[in-house]
Amino acid sequence: MPQIFHRSTNTLSKVSLAGILLLVGGLIGLAMLLGRSSYVTRAQEYVEQPVQFSHLHHVLDDGIDCRYCHTSVETCHGRVDQMPLMKQENSLQMEWCVNCHRNPQNYVRPREEVFTMGYRPSEDQATLGARLVDAYKIKPSTDCSTCHR
Repeated sequence: MPQIFHRSTNTLSKVSLAGILLLVGGLIGLAMLLGRSSYVTRAQEYVEQPVQFSHLHHVLDDGIDCRYCHTSVETCHGRVDQMPLMKQENSLQMEWCVNCHRNPQNYVRPREEVFTMGYRPSEDQATLGARLVDAYKIKPSTDCSTCHR
């Protein structure tokens, strides 16, 4: 019985399947990369406010505590005293938060320095952070219910 398809058809079908799998994988990777981009997370983007005001003025000049307007900000969102308008400094994606929860010794400060905008540790942050984690009995949790209640 004669062959219906040429011998190269098998190779062509294998290459086509591999190409389709690579294309699908690439599209998934591209979607994941796009999801982390500042275009989607709006990091470094100015946020329109109903009343325009300057964090620089309210925080640095007037000394207003961040918690007056924002109830859950404890050393998380960057140097707001240097933000002229409302600007989202970080991605605020879950991995950004979880990184601090996994490694609090890299970020923890003495309690009296939590809202000091220009804070610089008096010693190596890793050494100071490890001591403060012990002293404050910080038990880092990455359990979902820590934030999602």
